[in-house]
Amino acid sequence: EAYCYWNLEDYYNAIIKFKILIKQNTFTQFIHDSFVRLGDCYFKLMNYQSASQFYDQAINHHSGYQSDYSAYKKSTSLVLLNDYHGAIKSLNYLINNFSTSNYIDNAIFDLGNVYILSKNYDYALNTFNIIIEEFSDSEYYSLAHLKVGLVYYMQNNDVKAIELFKKIIVEFPNSSVSEQALNMIKN
Repeated sequence: EAYCYWNLEDYYNAIIKFKILIKQNTFTQFIHDSFVRLGDCYFKLMNYQSASQFYDQAINHHSGYQSDYSAYKKSTSLVLLNDYHGAIKSLNYLINNFSTSNYIDNAIFDLGNVYILSKNYDYALNTFNIIIEEFSDSEYYSLAHLKVGLVYYMQNNDVKAIELFKKIIVEFPNSSVSEQALNMIKN
């Protein structure tokens, strides 16, 4: 029943049923998945505090099943709550424990963005450079270059920022990233 409500996007009833499922079930994978789905329900309802708590329960349930997803969604919830320290911790957990995860480049890129939000610019540079150096096939590859330029700009290193923005225009012609780099140079 819980999954039916989930599929119907009736998150309030899904929450009730998933909580019942947890109480009545002893099968670890069902319990773990219920924690994940509860996190998802609360996330859809924009109750990020509860979402992060249920993603945390899924992570701590020790089945490993979807723990990378749970850590990623927990970090997103925490960013939306402006808890950058918690988001950094969750993203680092994912990066350090699930190096082959489908979410790894997303997590590294998001970590760089959280470092920008928390004004840890040196950490942001290091993080975006990981994408540039190790994930050349990632959808975030060109964006990571742009973010490095933005960080230089935020650090008042205009010469380096403009240099990099010019390089982006040449390396990624006719792309939204090159358009953004051009706009940054103009401003």
